[in-house]
Amino acid sequence: MADPMVDGMSTSMNAYLNSFAYDSRGNLFASWTIRETPDWQTNHDLYAARSPDNGRTWLSTDGAALGRTIDRAKADALAKIVPLPARHSLINQTSMAIDRKGQPLIATWWAPGAADGNNTRQYMLVWRDGHFWRTSQISHRIADEPYNAISSAVREMGRPIVLVAKDGTVLVVTRSSATGRPIADSSNKLVVYWSRNRIAWKSLTLSEENPGAWEPTFDRALWDTQNKLSLFFQPVGLGKASSPVRVLTWDTEAYFASHKN
Repeated sequence: MADPMVDGMSTSMNAYLNSFAYDSRGNLFASWTIRETPDWQTNHDLYAARSPDNGRTWLSTDGAALGRTIDRAKADALAKIVPLPARHSLINQTSMAIDRKGQPLIATWWAPGAADGNNTRQYMLVWRDGHFWRTSQISHRIADEPYNAISSAVREMGRPIVLVAKDGTVLVVTRSSATGRPIADSSNKLVVYWSRNRIAWKSLTLSEENPGAWEPTFDRALWDTQNKLSLFFQPVGLGKASSPVRVLTWDTEAYFASHKN
């Protein structure tokens, strides 16, 4: 690539990008975390930037110039949106969306109590309100030590998808157990969290079947045109040689029309 977005050659660190998103004006938004080593527990900090010209040049979300390629110094000075040390169980390569006001949202997970010794991972929403970046704890998973503190236990949760419905409701689609138990545990399910104010969250189980280590992927075109969530679903990682492949579809517009409160 002649003009890379992120300089990953001058140091041994790596920037792990989340999904990209465009706003209605054609601005391209990117967000990422930095990993120090191959161990995912060395992920730290959240960063974000936007490009008005499809990635040829980059700005911070406050409008400061980042140039054509973003190096570590510029990222730390201008693009860091959530300071988060390593060993907080921050996951990489998650999901981003744009709301009706053209502001970015990021769904991810980390352990918000890690500094106090609580390694329980929670789904988190990070969003820009137009002026500032804010965070909200989505889930309230129960501590289940010592399993939840183990670095190799990353598969206990699935990377979330964040979406914004036509009425402004924020949806975060996940797969996890209510505790830090392994993926074979019967409480491991496909769940969607939703909120109208991004602070108070409700949850709905979309499937009672144990999906194993499956992570959600969806039909973006169907979502954009009809506000229907269509998920490619196949349980994996449960020790079986094969599993059925299905498409699970949820009409969110009809659901929220009947759940106005």
